[in-house]
Amino acid sequence: SKREVFAKVPMQGAALIHSMGLTPQHLVLMECPYRLGFMKPHNPKKGGLADYASFIAGEPVIAHVVDRATGAVTSIKESVAPGQSEGWYNGHTINTFFDPSDKTNRTIVHDVIAYPQFDLFSEFYLDVLSQGASATRDIHLGRLRRCTIKLESNSFSCVDQANAALLDKGIGIELPTMNKRAFAWGRLAAHDFTPFCIAHPSDT
Repeated sequence: SKREVFAKVPMQGAALIHSMGLTPQHLVLMECPYRLGFMKPHNPKKGGLADYASFIAGEPVIAHVVDRATGAVTSIKESVAPGQSEGWYNGHTINTFFDPSDKTNRTIVHDVIAYPQFDLFSEFYLDVLSQGASATRDIHLGRLRRCTIKLESNSFSCVDQANAALLDKGIGIELPTMNKRAFAWGRLAAHDFTPFCIAHPSDT
């Protein structure tokens, strides 16, 4: 198959993008303020990704929506909701689809696992994990977050979805693997990494 560049997405820096959203008409990329520092000295025998990346606190998340037919890019900064801090990391994308209430198909719903003040990689270094649960922080607890991107009004905002009760118990949400027997859309991870799964049998 032939590869070709169909779009160029303008970004503020070398943002680390782990997952994306896809609808029949659009590609959705979240540019989060977690950036790789390519100018830092690199020693292949020492250090990992966390040593060459940094989270830029206070910078907003930017949604880049790419038209799959034309390659046109629409970039929109997040309007932060009251009580929610600017800047977070899109760990995994759960689902991306058009809002069925908008008959013009100009409103995209993008459900993600969001991490505030992202520092997940360094949290999982062996020297940190060896200290036990007390060494970890809420920083690595994923939040279920629904983002709404309105192309008509050029707006982008996000709302957390009922995470408070889980976070109070030191539990976050993340995606598991899928197999033939069951489809699990969410996995809860406690500080001690005890697995909790929400699963639906594939034959229902």
